[in-house]
Parts: sequence; C-alpha cells; structure tokens
Amino acid sequence: MNNKPDITIRLSRKDEIRSFGLGEFPRNGVEGKLIRLNIKKDAIDFTGRKRLTKKEWKNVITHELGHNVGINHSDFPKIGTQILGTPRIDRNSIMTSSFNRPLVVLNSKGLSKFDKIATKKMYNNKNTALCSKIL
Repeated sequence: MNNKPDITIRLSRKDEIRSFGLGEFPRNGVEGKLIRLNIKKDAIDFTGRKRLTKKEWKNVITHELGHNVGINHSDFPKIGTQILGTPRIDRNSIMTSSFNRPLVVLNSKGLSKFDKIATKKMYNNKNTALCSKIL
C-alpha cells in the first residue's frame, strides 16, 4: 500500500463546499491532489431527495476525478481547450456542469463517447502530457 496517494478523497468540512463534490485541477503537470465530498443534507440537491444512491456517488466521484486530471466541464466551451475529435459541447458527458444539467452527471451510465475520445487523446501513452499543456 502506498502511504502517499496521488489523489485523496475526503469528506468536506462544515460549510467548506456547497455542491456534492469538488475536485482540484492539476498544477505544473501534476494531477490535482484532493477531492472533497459533501454528504450533508445542505448540499445543493437538485434531485429533490436528501441522499444520493451509490451509483450517483460513483458518478460524482468520476466527475471530480475528471477535474483532478485536467478535464473541464463539457458545457463551458469558452473555458479550457477543446480536444480534437470532440464537440464544443457534449451534453451527455459525465463532465457536464452540475449547475446547468445536474441530472446528467447523477444519471450517467459512465463516460460518454466523447469523454472516452478526450481521455484517450489526453492520456494515450506515458509520453503524452497534454494535461500540463491545457492548464
């Protein structure tokens, strides 16, 4: 077991974040180090329910991990760098902003076709460091 994880996931402190999760973007070519999860009732809950399912939490964590490796929201075309072979806006992406379409992330069946294309283009081998060029 590695005592120094690349990315740490922890519960947020009281009033630290208002959304379900918050990932950190990479700096200087190194992945973001922290994901905070808000399991408190006061999290912004667009679903009308008080608790998320295991599947929904998996999707939230997947979304936040995307941020930690340098992927922006897929519905903010003016922020970040568009990856060749992907549309300016992917409304099926697990990286959709929770502010615009929260149920897309929660109800996702995994990575969209274009999420997979973007990930492969960014991380297709050990010599690819597109992440450091984007940020």
